[in-house]
Amino acid sequence: MALRDHGKGKWGFTLMEMIISITVLATISALLYPIISIAGKTLVLVGDLDSSIKEGSIAMHRMSRELIEAERTGLTISPSDEISFQYDGNTMRYYLDGTNLTIDMNGSTGVLAEGITNLQFSYDTADPNTLNYVRIALTATDGDAILPLRTTVYPRDF
Repeated sequence: MALRDHGKGKWGFTLMEMIISITVLATISALLYPIISIAGKTLVLVGDLDSSIKEGSIAMHRMSRELIEAERTGLTISPSDEISFQYDGNTMRYYLDGTNLTIDMNGSTGVLAEGITNLQFSYDTADPNTLNYVRIALTATDGDAILPLRTTVYPRDF
């Protein structure tokens, strides 16, 4: 398309050229909309997943670090969704309260991580005196993002 001289020094596009241009642009926009929409949803999901990864990883790291230094005495290994143990002279208890991973230290509670939909502890034996390791599994959820995290901890004093 090029500007045309319509006489008397007037330059411009014909009506047909304008209609074809608008139709082509509308078609391209209609084809690109789903791609842009998916990209936007993916960006939000990645942001949610990043938040879940950070919060869940920090919680998992803290529980692991404290379990590594835990004392065998005072270890309570049931039920499977909570654990109690002695750490650095404190009685520690981790459990799930709704969707909050909660820590109780000597009766003082606080939320360690939000959006945790599953917390499970498993052991190689049911006897705390012969326990060798503790497996921790948690599921962090934020929006549509679901992130399962798992680790195995071998306490030093065991």
